[in-house]
Amino acid sequence: MTETQIVPMDYDEHTSTYKAFVRWSTGGTLACMFLVVALVGYGIGQGALIYLVATIGMLAGFGASAYGAASDQNSWVPGIVLLVVMGLLTTVLL
Repeated sequence: MTETQIVPMDYDEHTSTYKAFVRWSTGGTLACMFLVVALVGYGIGQGALIYLVATIGMLAGFGASAYGAASDQNSWVPGIVLLVVMGLLTTVLL
């Protein structure tokens, strides 16, 4: 019979992997929300101003989502504020 050694789990590595997964999942969700708001602007809105707001808001939102996902602390405030402002501008311009 062979002897097997049970290696204990590295909880620090597990915790850091889980935190990275949550950060990147939240960033992806926020980016999808920006995309949905931009698609609403493209689909329903008419005029150059709504297209400009949707394009600039979507690109800035992707950047804010990537920044929030890449940073170690929970820095989702810029992305969430930008999403609210973009949603309000899209609603007003429709």
